[in-house]
Amino acid sequence: MEFKKTNRRPQGRPIPRPAERRTVPSIGARPELQPKLSDTDHYSTKKTPTKESNPSSQKTINIHIDFGVFTKIKWPTKAGLVAKTKALFSSRKRIGVAVFAFVIMGTIGITSAVAREQRVAEIENTQNTTDEIIENLEYQTVLPESKSISQLGGWKRVSPPDSEPVYAYSDKIGDTPISVSQQPLPESFKKGGIDNQVADLAKKFNATTTFDADTTTAYIGTSAKGPQSVIFTKNSLLILIKSQAKIDDTAWVRYVKSLN
Repeated sequence: MEFKKTNRRPQGRPIPRPAERRTVPSIGARPELQPKLSDTDHYSTKKTPTKESNPSSQKTINIHIDFGVFTKIKWPTKAGLVAKTKALFSSRKRIGVAVFAFVIMGTIGITSAVAREQRVAEIENTQNTTDEIIENLEYQTVLPESKSISQLGGWKRVSPPDSEPVYAYSDKIGDTPISVSQQPLPESFKKGGIDNQVADLAKKFNATTTFDADTTTAYIGTSAKGPQSVIFTKNSLLILIKSQAKIDDTAWVRYVKSLN
């Protein structure tokens, strides 16, 4: 009789599953302290790593956005932008006007300075010419009786170089110094009537009072401070006498008569 060998295991022992593993108790361990395992319990030798949280490494960030700020911003309106634009252009206009005025004032200042220098030069030329003493002129003149031009200190030009020549000498009536200027009678006086022209000229010197010296009519004016001006014509000459103080009328008549 032939027996076949089978692969059956004894029924008293359970067949272990592949996934189940039993841990071997350590040598020397007390049996009563070892856990009792059931047929389905098992121990794993593989340790699963656990993450331990570190409270100190955790940070909390709070973000807060206040949208109320945007509502408080005053956004420019169209009218405001137009007003600001007009103000900008008006300010530029004011700046332009100021610059233009500055240029005009500078030009006027330069022109005035040049004109002043020219006047100073003319005065200096006149003073230089006045310092020259002349005894003989190109036209006929009149002098007081018994006096020569040398005794009177000579003729001095009192008109600017670019105008008609007018010469004068210095004298005295009593103790009052006078200056006697003479020039040929202008052609305009001859055409418009000599008497009328002399009267109009006398008004410019406030000489409205007249006195007669023989056939000569003279116009006399007195300033508030005392000096006097006498204007008349004689021997085809236009004569102007200025005194530094007031002189008696009879003394004036006597001096005008003495001029020959």
